[in-house]
Amino acid sequence: MYYSRGNAHTVSDGNNNFQWNVPKMKLKIWYNIVVILALFFAIILFPQLPLNDLTFYLRLILIFILITEIILVFRTFVLNDKSSDWIKNIGISIVSTIVFLLLIESSFMFVPRTHGIGYSLANILWFKKYWNPINSHGCRDVEPIKSGKKNIFFVGDSFTAAQGINDVKDRFSDIVKENITKADDKIQVINLAHNSFDTKSEYESMQKFIQLSEIQPDFIVLQYYGNDIDHIAREHGLKGGEGFSPYAQMNFMTLQVVSGSYLINFLYWLFPKQDVNGYLTYLEKAYAKDEIFNDHMREFLPFIEVAKARNIPLLVVIFPFMQEIELSKKLYIHKISNYLTNNEVKYIDLSLLFKDLPVSDRVINSNDAHPSEKVHRLVGDELSKYISSQLTNRENER
Repeated sequence: MYYSRGNAHTVSDGNNNFQWNVPKMKLKIWYNIVVILALFFAIILFPQLPLNDLTFYLRLILIFILITEIILVFRTFVLNDKSSDWIKNIGISIVSTIVFLLLIESSFMFVPRTHGIGYSLANILWFKKYWNPINSHGCRDVEPIKSGKKNIFFVGDSFTAAQGINDVKDRFSDIVKENITKADDKIQVINLAHNSFDTKSEYESMQKFIQLSEIQPDFIVLQYYGNDIDHIAREHGLKGGEGFSPYAQMNFMTLQVVSGSYLINFLYWLFPKQDVNGYLTYLEKAYAKDEIFNDHMREFLPFIEVAKARNIPLLVVIFPFMQEIELSKKLYIHKISNYLTNNEVKYIDLSLLFKDLPVSDRVINSNDAHPSEKVHRLVGDELSKYISSQLTNRENER
């Protein structure tokens, strides 16, 4: 039965028990819609905050509050005696799908996956979980100790720091440490690598470490990669190496969803988004210009001078582009090798070491072209043999 007083309508169950006031019901519906939308946008915006335990678990709590709110609204306004069966069935399907997707979303907050250019939410999770230990010098390594041990410096970028390798014991510098310290415990292996560093910044970082720690090198392993010429090319005004802007083609709402959902973001970044060919063309121009290449090669001179001044070995290990070994040889490996040979610097062309491995075994994953654990093991074992022989020869010469 319906009762009316002006615009205020109530619904009765026939026993004079009034169930709801229609205007109040509408107000409650709008209130719940606003609450659900507020929770949704809060959940979407939370990944833009720095990732820490507070923001991480607060987002999880918001997801489960949203699930609870959706279920309560469904039970109140759909799953009641006034709703027809077909409405209830549609409602059950919609709510079940939404709840399922929210549960999947929350589960993807626990799925780390490294990404070569670092834009994905899964990559942020990976760094939060695996990028350790970090010592007082900002390096991903244990704290170095000033002692009477021989110090082997590993200097490089993310390849040496081992982006994508979950445990540092599986990267090549630590494999060298494990192998050679078995025979001689008076050796300390120190990893001085930093992500995104180039030859110039690697030297500056090494010098800063020496100054602060007062630890001097007895052997320097310098890792080289094909993009180390990038900053010199920019200084010379070469265009084309700016990379790309993530999400550049998206409108505002799509951007918020893709950048704010761990599930959607994970799926989005499964497929390459980078203009790889454009960047390789840019590097090809950089290495082809003599003035850029010669300026870049001068960045090796400080390392060479330190090694000569201290009468210690300097070894340059040259990594190719992991997915383009033959192109790497033509682009920069041959040129770098010739320069090092002319300056009497020992080097190892690592492309020869794992060229027969399929690409899938060389890289971390399809979106991260950093060296895999298998490559780190091959490099570590190879360097262990070389460094051990060099140290043995130096001992015999004394």
